[in-house]
Amino acid sequence: MREHYFQEHRGAPPLPEVPELPSEYGDTKIVLLVRDPEWVYAYWEINDAVRAEYNLPRHGHSRRMVIRLYNITGRNWPTENAHYFFDIDISPYANNWYIKVPEPDQQWVAELGTFDERGEYLPIVQSNIVRTPRDRMSDETDADWMVVEETWQKIYGMSGALRPLDSSWAGSEELLRHLQKQVYPALRGEGGFAGSGALGSANVAVQPKPGAAKPSAFWLRTETELILYGATEPDASVTVNGEAVVLRSDGSFTLRFALPDGEHQLEVRALSRDGNHQRDIAIHVKKQTK
Repeated sequence: MREHYFQEHRGAPPLPEVPELPSEYGDTKIVLLVRDPEWVYAYWEINDAVRAEYNLPRHGHSRRMVIRLYNITGRNWPTENAHYFFDIDISPYANNWYIKVPEPDQQWVAELGTFDERGEYLPIVQSNIVRTPRDRMSDETDADWMVVEETWQKIYGMSGALRPLDSSWAGSEELLRHLQKQVYPALRGEGGFAGSGALGSANVAVQPKPGAAKPSAFWLRTETELILYGATEPDASVTVNGEAVVLRSDGSFTLRFALPDGEHQLEVRALSRDGNHQRDIAIHVKKQTK
């Protein structure tokens, strides 16, 4: 007598039903997104309470509705007024819209609004702030990047400079590979080093002494940098050449800059938390390597 065993084959269990996302969440909000240098995208919703307040029933109405787009580039919005704004008429049934902006590389805020029977504009809700990118290549071909002091110390420590020089510790493997590939050849004048990054540099030609044999691999390179430090109120906002600076808890800050040959301007601005007080300091630095 033989026994036969048959393996039972079962199909995959049915997937659970995934509920559909709701078309609205009961909020009143508008969100602005960047598509490219010339276009932004807005989507919004208006809940029933706000619709009743502004007389905007869902089944239709005759009120004019618009998206008002504000150009707020460089402004302390909303304390300072926008440079200008323009209106885009929208359908009363729409909940999203593509908007072509007149200028690239600008900051924008969208506002959903309507007009009453007397033609007066009534704002409903404002969006987040966005900035469209440039539509061209950067004008700077060899930018000098500033490095926060804490970041510099962290990188410096990873390099092994803060550890004893022994064979038991080799530092970050990734950092070592970077140093071997970028920094060491650059210090020897190889690879077309252009001076970008945290340090500015200068090559100095070396002439052999009379009667001495010309050294085959003798070289000299100097590195320079600029350290900017200061302090203000801990809750203030500080920028250097338009770039935001993170303050320490006591309001102090430290930055490191590359310092290549030439003239350099540092515009330091501090703005109080309430926006009522502002202080500006302009620093002019000139470096010349001979």
